[in-house]
Formats: sequence, C-alpha cells, structure tokens
Amino acid sequence: MKALLEEIHRRHTLLSRAGWFFIFLAIPMAIGLLVDHRTALGINVWIKPIKFTLSIGVFLWTMAWLIYDLRLNYRHRTLLGMGFIFFMLIEIAAIAGQSFRGQTSHFNISTAFNSAVFTAMGIAIGLNTLLAGVVLYLFIKKKLVLTKVYQWGVSLGLIVFILGSLEGSYMAESFTHTIGAMDGGPGLPFLNWSTEAGDLRIAHFLALHALQLFVFVGHKLSPLEEQGRNVTPIMIYFALAYLAYTSIVFVQSLHGNPLLTL
Repeated sequence: MKALLEEIHRRHTLLSRAGWFFIFLAIPMAIGLLVDHRTALGINVWIKPIKFTLSIGVFLWTMAWLIYDLRLNYRHRTLLGMGFIFFMLIEIAAIAGQSFRGQTSHFNISTAFNSAVFTAMGIAIGLNTLLAGVVLYLFIKKKLVLTKVYQWGVSLGLIVFILGSLEGSYMAESFTHTIGAMDGGPGLPFLNWSTEAGDLRIAHFLALHALQLFVFVGHKLSPLEEQGRNVTPIMIYFALAYLAYTSIVFVQSLHGNPLLTL
C-alpha cells in the first residue's frame, strides 16, 4: 500500500495531496459522529459525509493514476486535476455543510437555500462526470504506450463509472433512493442500504467504484499480455459480468426488493 501511495504521489502530486485532504477530512467527521447524536432520516448526520469524503479521496487518487497514463503536458495535467478537485470540493461542502446544519443534502428542496445547495451539488457532479468523459475520450483517442488489456480496463471502468453517475441523476430526478418505502428506515450498518425495500444507491455504488476495480484487474493482467498471452477477452468478459450483476441489482431495486435483509 505504501508503494502504491508513493506512486500515486509521483504521478500527480496535486491530486495525491487532495486525496489525502479528503481522507483526513473524515477524522473530524468521525469525531462528530461520536459526540453529535443528531439524526437525519433516522441515521447520524455525520455518516453520509464520512462515506462521501472517503469515496472522493479514493476517486481523486484514481484520477491521479489515470491522468499520468495520458502523458499530457504539465498545464493540461494540472487543469484536469484542478477540475476534479474543484467539483468534489463543492460536493463535499454541500453534504458536510448540510449535515452540520442537521439537514439532508440530497433531494432537499424544503427551502430556497436547501434547494440551491442541492442544485449546486447536482451541477458539480454533472461537470465532474463530463470531465471523466474527457479522460475516457483521451484514453480512446490517444496512442498510448500501454497494454491493450489495461486500456480496456480503464476505458470500461470509466464507461461504467459514467453510467453510475447517470443513475445518480435518475435518483435526483426521482427525489428518492428508496423504492417501495420512504427514504430512511432500517438499513445495513454504516452503509444504510435499505433492508426492507429497494435501494438505488447499491447499484450506484457498484458502478462508481467499478473504476478502481477494472483498473486494478487490467493492471494485474498486463504482465500476462507482455508475455504474449491474449488476456483482453478476460478483461472484457469480467467487465460484462460485473455490469450485468450491477444491472440486476438496479432492476431488483426498481422492483422494491432489498439486496440483503437482516
């Protein structure tokens, strides 16, 4: 893990430091979880920002890794990194700020201010997704000195990531993430995925973090390709199976069925 983090820092220092900022940001939020017992939709107000800040930290480290592979000049590399950081800062500011106020951040249009926060967060996420699309376009367009299986892993991971972001837009338009019950209620520990009804957040999570998984698998298969073995079909079949499972989870949620029950 230490070697991986050092390599991420070497590849994109700005995104590496930003990732650490978000990871460490979870510490005061965890303290808030221990001392602040306010709830929103039945769960502690600090659980959501903790989950998001950790997820964002991992996402920024992933983009640090990928942007380096594009072999862009310093200016373009920095602009891409700053874009991802800026949009993620808006998202976490909205989520953590609303948690501090004891309010929900998502689907909250109860006042003009809450509506503005929700809208700003949605715009930031949309622009972040668009920027991820730019990275995908560059991976497809540019002639890179990378293994074929790795490029397939990155490209498929970004595609599924973008699909997951679009599912987030579906939830935003529906003003709910729970199907068959009200948001809130019994859920899995910490994750809070509903154990009584369908929960669209599960497929959303699986799709967003397919990016890290697919990049990892493509990277691990690369040495086999360098030995002359055709492992690209393995990467493609793995990605299709993962996408099929995520789609099944999404449809299951749409039908109001929980992934797990307790």
